[in-house]
Amino acid sequence: MSILYDYSYKIKDDIENNNISEAINILEATMETIGEFCIDGSNGEHGDIQSEFKEIMEILLKKSTSQEKEMFLLWLKEYIEEDDEFIDFKDEFQELYNKNI
Repeated sequence: MSILYDYSYKIKDDIENNNISEAINILEATMETIGEFCIDGSNGEHGDIQSEFKEIMEILLKKSTSQEKEMFLLWLKEYIEEDDEFIDFKDEFQELYNKNI
């Protein structure tokens, strides 16, 4: 889990420095990679990860250009449909997507 938070801080640093495209790329790669791991989840890890990334997505969508936002939403739509470790935890991502299309 510490890797998740390391990347989370890196993404937030990029946002702070207005490197939105870089932050989006790191977020996408991190989510896809973490989705491949088998996570026990008995301590609420899935929900923690979902909450952390949803918060980051909300910030990115507010700060991104219209082109960055459009590209990110295309990726998010595809990600939501992927059958990965978080398939049962993507409702909040779907709500965020629906709110921003």
